[in-house]
Order: sequence, then structure tokens, then C-alpha cells
Amino acid sequence: RNRGGGGGGGGGGPSAPPVTSKPSAFEALADESSRGFSAPSGGSSSKKAAPLDDDALERRFKSIRSDFMADGGNVDELRLSIDELSATPEYGLKLVQKYSDQMMDCKEAERVAIVKILSTCAEKKWISADDVKGGLADAIEFIDSIVMDAPRAYEYLGEVLASMLRIGAVDVAWICEQAEKTKMDPDTKAPMALTKAI
Repeated sequence: RNRGGGGGGGGGGPSAPPVTSKPSAFEALADESSRGFSAPSGGSSSKKAAPLDDDALERRFKSIRSDFMADGGNVDELRLSIDELSATPEYGLKLVQKYSDQMMDCKEAERVAIVKILSTCAEKKWISADDVKGGLADAIEFIDSIVMDAPRAYEYLGEVLASMLRIGAVDVAWICEQAEKTKMDPDTKAPMALTKAI
């Protein structure tokens, strides 16, 4: 007669606790999820950031790099920072473009952080393969000019390309296709230098 209270009956006792405990566990998870304790990707959907103009976006890229270095390469914090950019059109393309330009002329610790940020974003699919390709295309095409001001530019770009090749964001055929564009300059060293760097 006490069944409704807590499963005190003899015959139904063993099966009653699992039946009642499992739904309650799932209900608790569902309740937590509804209160915002869901998977990381869902956290930003309830509070979308506003789109950023180019100046604000550039400042945000700088702070993302600085925060990543200060946090010891915290990937969870990086994901939250990238999520905040999602309302800004082509943020992934612009991220790759800006960082590939900055890494040619910055401190070594900053360059290492940039390579890690780009690699992590590509590997986690926070930026697309098209973002990576579009963002690196100019760096490859004009690398012979860049190297005049940044003597290790081939090496730096090669490191990023090697990382993206490993991740699968670019392939050898694409790299060769981009390197061909440098041959408009008969004195180009890019194809050979980049191949060696990769």
C-alpha cells in the first residue's frame, strides 16, 4: 500500500529503485542542460555577440593572442573567444589573414602562439578549410616580397603550411597550385624554399 512513497513492498523492491533512479538521473541532466550546463558549443548560442567592424576585429585578434599566451595556451578559453566572433562575417578568413601577416614580424613567443591558435582552430573546425586556404593564399603568393623584410618568412610560413597539411585543411596539390603563382617572378625562390620548410 506504500508503493507510491518509496518502493517499500517486498516483491517489487529490487526492480523499483533502478526504474525510478534512471529517469530521475536523466531528468537531472536535462534540467541542467536547460539551465545552460550543456556542451560547450551550446553556451554561446543563447547570447550572441554583435558583429565587429574591421578595427574592433583587429583589436580582438590581438587580445585573443595575448590572452592565449597569458593563459598558457588554454584551449577552452580560446574556443569561447572564437565563439564570440561567430556573428562577424568571414571572421575565420580574416583571422588567418591577419595572423599570417603578423607572424612574419613579431616576437618569437607571439609567433609560436599564432601558429598554435591557427592550428587549434583548424583542427577543431572552428575555422573552415576555405578560411585557411583563403587566408594563406596572399602570404604564399607574395612571400618573395615578404622575405625581404622578414628573412625567416619561408620558414615561418612553411611551419603553418606543414601544420595545416597534417590537419587536412590544405593538401599538397593546393600548396603547389599556390606556389605556381610565385613563378610570375623569374627569380622566385618560393617553391623550393617552401618545400624545404614544410
